[in-house]
Amino acid sequence: MGAFLAAILAVGLLAAPLQAQNPAPPAPPQGLADADRLLRGGKTDDALGIYRAVLQRDPSSAAAQVGIARALLQRQDFAAAHDYAATAVTSFPKYPPAHAVMGDVQFREGRFGPAEEEYRAAVRLDPNYAPAWLGWARIAEATSYSATARRYLERARRSAPDDPDVLYAWASLQRSRSDRIAALRRYLELGGADVGEEEDSVRKRIEYLTALGDLKTSELASTPARTEIPLVPLLEDPKHLRGWGLAVAINDAKPEKLLLDTGAGGITIGSKLAARLGLKRLVTAKYSGVGDKGPVSGYRALAERVVIGGLEFRNFVIDVSDKKSLVSETGLIGTDVFDRFLVTLDFPKRRMLLTPFPADDGDFHDPVITDANRSFTQFFRFGHDMLLPVRVNDREPSLFLIDTGAMLSNISDRLARQSTKVHRDSDWTVKGISGSVEKVYMADKIQLQFSHFRQSGYDMISFDLSNTSRHIGTEVSGTFGVPLLSLFTLVIDYRNGRIDFQYQPPPGSN
Repeated sequence: MGAFLAAILAVGLLAAPLQAQNPAPPAPPQGLADADRLLRGGKTDDALGIYRAVLQRDPSSAAAQVGIARALLQRQDFAAAHDYAATAVTSFPKYPPAHAVMGDVQFREGRFGPAEEEYRAAVRLDPNYAPAWLGWARIAEATSYSATARRYLERARRSAPDDPDVLYAWASLQRSRSDRIAALRRYLELGGADVGEEEDSVRKRIEYLTALGDLKTSELASTPARTEIPLVPLLEDPKHLRGWGLAVAINDAKPEKLLLDTGAGGITIGSKLAARLGLKRLVTAKYSGVGDKGPVSGYRALAERVVIGGLEFRNFVIDVSDKKSLVSETGLIGTDVFDRFLVTLDFPKRRMLLTPFPADDGDFHDPVITDANRSFTQFFRFGHDMLLPVRVNDREPSLFLIDTGAMLSNISDRLARQSTKVHRDSDWTVKGISGSVEKVYMADKIQLQFSHFRQSGYDMISFDLSNTSRHIGTEVSGTFGVPLLSLFTLVIDYRNGRIDFQYQPPPGSN
């Protein structure tokens, strides 16, 4: 899947869309505009009822068929959404929204290659159809083609400057905070956010950006040619590795050992430590992670200096959790803190190596494939999260989160039940930022194929990952935790969206 997407993005996506004669669809039947407004406002069931009533009156209504698919997708009923979207594409092959909604469904399923083909089909039918450009941009962004993603968003914005979804995506790619704030405010004016939690989240984002103003954050005092930083083993008990830590000094205080977490972003610490360090509070915040207890309250704060090995960052934004402990750790540090470097996690030698990339021409760039990274495996990036294509029991590839902060690897209960036998297991306790997971299962005899490796006969714990998938925006089918990842030296190329697994046999093995 990775090679296919890379080839498409390097060749197919950059080609100008073919012009096609596409007759304008008939005026929407009465009631569809109301359904669209309800769906936008988060009243999914009410909108679904209107779409279905319209389709019953007029089975030829392409808009109603697409509306049902969109509503089912918003309701997280993915199997039904797929069926309605597929019927829309088959019944109305010249209708761009049918292809776009099929692309949206496949994107949510984690099937980026087929999704790209549907967005491409929609743009061929109507070069000014903004939702297709928006979907296409999301794929480009996930595959680290940020320059291409920006061009596609510009195309979507020219076609639909007041489309709320386009505005929200556009805001995230603006260089200046003032431009981001303006786009987010316009998004709220247009009713893009659901009233309640989503609207509060956007307003908090605006408050945070306003508090920062023009301050340059996470600036490096200098960029060394190459840096080596020790990795410290953190033990759950004398026999079990919890993870790997980095010594991090914040505001000239003594260094704290923070858990190095590829599944986290930035730096997160507890409120007691933050108070002791005298961090400047910016805005309140909520944090979510693995667990069934919901979001954890906290705030975002500003540290004047953060020193890690030979690196010094100035004006570093730190997330602070009000929870008494962060999974029994002092705090977390995501590897994305070092994404301006080629990151090598050499677990056998207990060290992290950072090699700076050649200077580039700005914040947005497309991958450059060289002899040095050609053998690497493509991953899909969603914010700080890295998703790796993995075959489970020779099935179609699914996406697994690379997470050195997880004590164990796991598989989603959905994929586990499709792949093997699953039984309840009360011996395991799974905890995350959002508390404990109540229903934990064991999946028998899992075979994993990823990158250049295959591992057979691997029993894995299994639990519901739907909250993780919903938060990221695509289907997450499992996690590679620290016991598995520590068998390798990992080389992470954030700039080009690629990772290398270099197997290190355990001492004494043949």
